[in-house]
Amino acid sequence: MGVGIESGIITKKEVEPDGRLFYYYVQAPHRYERVPDRVLIILGMNGPLTAYRVAQGCKTGFSSTKKTLNMLRRSNLVQVTARATIESTLGLYRTRAEAWDLTRRGLERVLNLASSQDWMIDRIAQRHILQASSLYPPARK
Repeated sequence: MGVGIESGIITKKEVEPDGRLFYYYVQAPHRYERVPDRVLIILGMNGPLTAYRVAQGCKTGFSSTKKTLNMLRRSNLVQVTARATIESTLGLYRTRAEAWDLTRRGLERVLNLASSQDWMIDRIAQRHILQASSLYPPARK
């Protein structure tokens, strides 16, 4: 596939980078910029991104990027992330238009899609900072 790996994080979720707990801040954009389709940031992995594209029947190119993001946002599957969050967490420069992430519901959907699409995609998903164990809390004794 021609989709490159891009960086992404989950916002407003409790995560444990290096054993510390903290929350990310979500900030909506004031405007939309034209970006190529390969710049869509979903989990920072091209596997689930490909699975999402197959599942959503998205078209490639400039014109479908904004439409696709807004459709996923209306479905509560993605959300906008503050650019400073991505820069401070990953040390990578991204435009605000690129700062899109999955919601918890979107993450669950992607992991399900990934596991049903390809074993390699599933392996990539399991190496993500938010693994399946964080989606389903441990059973109480």
